[in-house]
Amino acid sequence: MSFLASLIARVADPFGFVICFFVIRSVKSRKLGFILGALLSAFVSQNILVFTQLTRLWHDGILTALLAGFVHASLVLGLLSIKLFSTEQKVAAVVGDPSTITTNKSEPFMISAIQGVGATVLGFFNAVGRIADFAGRGVYHCFTPPFYPRLVWRQVIDIGYYSLPVVGMTALFTGMVLALQSYTGFSRFSAEGAVATVVVLSVTRELAPVLAGLMVAGRIGASIAAEIGTMRVTEQIDALTTLSTNPFKYLIAPRMLAGTLMLPVLVLIADVIGVFGGYLVGVYKLDFTAENYLHRTWEFLTADDVVSGLWKAAAFGFIVTLMGCYHGYNSKRGAQGVGAATTNAVVSASILILIANYFLTQLFFAGH
Repeated sequence: MSFLASLIARVADPFGFVICFFVIRSVKSRKLGFILGALLSAFVSQNILVFTQLTRLWHDGILTALLAGFVHASLVLGLLSIKLFSTEQKVAAVVGDPSTITTNKSEPFMISAIQGVGATVLGFFNAVGRIADFAGRGVYHCFTPPFYPRLVWRQVIDIGYYSLPVVGMTALFTGMVLALQSYTGFSRFSAEGAVATVVVLSVTRELAPVLAGLMVAGRIGASIAAEIGTMRVTEQIDALTTLSTNPFKYLIAPRMLAGTLMLPVLVLIADVIGVFGGYLVGVYKLDFTAENYLHRTWEFLTADDVVSGLWKAAAFGFIVTLMGCYHGYNSKRGAQGVGAATTNAVVSASILILIANYFLTQLFFAGH
């Protein structure tokens, strides 16, 4: 399996993209250029191969290779589609909106399909670049004067205090359901005593950060996108610029800072409430003694379990506010554009939370 991972990784190295690009651009024959570019890309690959060899578990190498292979294939198709575009379409694909690229109906179906895939890939990386640039500008303005502490405090109250009821109720019933489900499963193996341990570890490591992030994404992400989107539609953001007020400092930075700081506080409270919910079910429903349940709760809980959840919460808070601000700031004109920005903010934040949760879990607990 490690040999297979190395082989896939050798073909899937992104450093070959550059050579692949120039070969495709220079060779007149489309098929020959694609083949030579793919072969050269495979021969110059080194960095992911080394990473795979240094990976202790073979399945991590397989996962890395497959992800790199997906990106490799997508970019090769994108570069090939640029080769097939006319001059005007190339300019639209590189510096404009990739969605404006059109295909010639008289072209073969395979070429049209490749052009469509290439346009989609270029549009994806265009969006990633825009979000990264927006995030960098927002973080920069969080730490450079002038500061607006009153606006930050207002967002702290809105994001933290007013989100506490929904986060608390979610954590309470999640802990209660988790205790019931754990008891039902463990009773088949006569391991009912592990219920308290499973509840506290599941809540602190995973459930409290993820569910709190999703709840805040539904409440705060939508609110931020709607508010800033309305300001964009009614030209209030343009008015701020006219008044020599940086919109990033006045609108974006306070929300990103407050979301990053307050979600860990919400998650810490959710940890306590979730564990308390499991305690209520364990003691009053499942007939555990209070002393035994509390002892099993504290026996295997470590500081790393709680701290890792708080770091996750900070990352999720940043993601939620970033997506809300980004989609609201770039919303289209009209009420329909504001509605689309609100929907996109919630959906994108929820998906990114789940993706980030995997990588953060891999970072914190891979060696345990």
